[in-house]
Amino acid sequence: MNVFFIAGRHPKLSLAEIKAVLKINTDKIKLLGNESIKVEIEKPDYNGLMQTLGGVIKTGEIIFDCAGSIDKEKTVTALEE
Repeated sequence: MNVFFIAGRHPKLSLAEIKAVLKINTDKIKLLGNESIKVEIEKPDYNGLMQTLGGVIKTGEIIFDCAGSIDKEKTVTALEE
């Protein structure tokens, strides 16, 4: 499952915090700009994470990723689900 995190004022500190708390390999983490972080993990406990991660503003599940080429049919199917 892909999960996103929106970092707070200090994105590098938020990234280090996510790595430490989730105890995952760096290859499962991808930066999506200055403040967004994408992580590939099992289904997390969002309430527990938000209470633990002080440097993260928001988190959620990525239900559709259109990185690369956008296929109209796949996009419509994903939105209908």
